[in-house]
Amino acid sequence: MPRPQESIWGSINTCLEIGIEIYRLFCKTANGENKDGIAIPIDKAKEILPVKALSAGIEKDGFIYFESPDQILIPMFELLKSAAITNDDFIKESGDLESIENSGKVSVPEYFGKFPPPQTSTNATVTEIRNGAYMIKAGQDFQIALHNGLAYHDIGLHAYNMGIEKDDYIVFDRNACAAPLFELSLVYPEINDLIINRESLLQTLIEKYPSYVDYWNYTYASVEEDSVIKANGSIPSMFLQEHYDYEAENVREAVCAFDEISEHEADLDMGFELLDDEWELEI
Repeated sequence: MPRPQESIWGSINTCLEIGIEIYRLFCKTANGENKDGIAIPIDKAKEILPVKALSAGIEKDGFIYFESPDQILIPMFELLKSAAITNDDFIKESGDLESIENSGKVSVPEYFGKFPPPQTSTNATVTEIRNGAYMIKAGQDFQIALHNGLAYHDIGLHAYNMGIEKDDYIVFDRNACAAPLFELSLVYPEINDLIINRESLLQTLIEKYPSYVDYWNYTYASVEEDSVIKANGSIPSMFLQEHYDYEAENVREAVCAFDEISEHEADLDMGFELLDDEWELEI
């Protein structure tokens, strides 16, 4: 079958055959937007791709199309696994099957499945924030755990290094989680919704992680002005509901401890008063 002359995305600027009748397309839409993906003749695709993979593509004019950056992961994974792709540059660019699968679990979990939750001690509770991101709570203390597949996909090395690696997860304490949550909140609405006080999150980064702030602002300030981290005078470490719960529990425990001490001191005072009375009687 001839190579595609047009695509679902518009005119084709570049068409590379990366396997027998498997095409990597770079296109431009009518409004000038760049699009790219993989195109395969439908009959060929039915021979080399699972039925579930075929359902993820879009058929038109005898071809099936998979758009980058998300849907393209499906044929990439299946075709690399079956050695149907022969272009060395594309193989090198794609990475190994595990990294593609992890990216797929982030972007296309309905095809690749979800990340397994982190393993924790029996007294800890684990709550999913989104696929690959979890809240771990033990008492009132808490941590944020990110699967390496999500972390590698969506946070930078500076943020990653603030956590501690544990099995397939990177775990952040209640302050260090500010950096990965900040970066993830720019991508995922459910992470953004988790942050109840964004000013406090930014102030936490300013006060506790100034080197990260310098890196972020130097790297992204000229690109995305809205993402620049600036001091705002807020109270740090109060950007999640769990922070408020943690501080409230600390106050409650402090009040209980104070009450116990006060009661104990009252008992001691009563004892001393009796001793004083006895001393006066002896005199």
